[in-house]
Amino acid sequence: MTEEWIQKLWFIYTMEYYSAIKNEDILSFAGKWVELENIILSEVTQTQKDMH
Repeated sequence: MTEEWIQKLWFIYTMEYYSAIKNEDILSFAGKWVELENIILSEVTQTQKDMH
């Protein structure tokens, strides 16, 4: 389930990235990308904790 969720987020942020490039709004996208990385790391960490 976590992998599916991450894939969906990855797709959404990829589309936002291309949209940002098209509109030359890359700085606002960079902030969102950092948020995505934090969310993914948090989910992976939580999944690992749940396994142990």
